[in-house]
Amino acid sequence: MALAWASYRPMGNWEGFKAGFGLRYIGETWDVTLAARNLFDKTYVSSCLAHGDCFYGDRRTVNLTVARKF
Repeated sequence: MALAWASYRPMGNWEGFKAGFGLRYIGETWDVTLAARNLFDKTYVSSCLAHGDCFYGDRRTVNLTVARKF
């Protein structure tokens, strides 16, 4: 079985909404998952506190997980 998903985090009035993408393959004994965030490595402000402190979001991350059942 193979799965794919995609997501996105727009700017503006959509604060709190985020999205990403990934691929997953589940075979008889193998499970492979690839996921990425901030694929184009954009600099963005992820949140701000009431008194004005703001924080940048994570840089690009790519994760690959491989598991085998036996």
